[in-house]
Amino acid sequence: MQTGNAEGHPKRGRLSVSTMVLMVLFAILGVFLVVEHPDHLLSWLPFLIILLCPLMHVFMHRGHSGHGGSAAHERASGQGGSVGTDRTA
Repeated sequence: MQTGNAEGHPKRGRLSVSTMVLMVLFAILGVFLVVEHPDHLLSWLPFLIILLCPLMHVFMHRGHSGHGGSAAHERASGQGGSVGTDRTA
């Protein structure tokens, strides 16, 4: 038997108790680290900025279904309009 809401969809959007406990624990540890040990955070800041670049690239391109939406791709596949065509009549 499958549990779900009135529309028949499985349960979504609810966090388990263990997930909430871990989130609260990490939040408390994060505040403690910022308040009590700011020098440790500042020493790691350059490395975190460098690490942020590839992470942003991965997560920012998640919504794209490839890079096929550009005009160059449409011209190469023969679907493009008059962009870049030479009309001599």
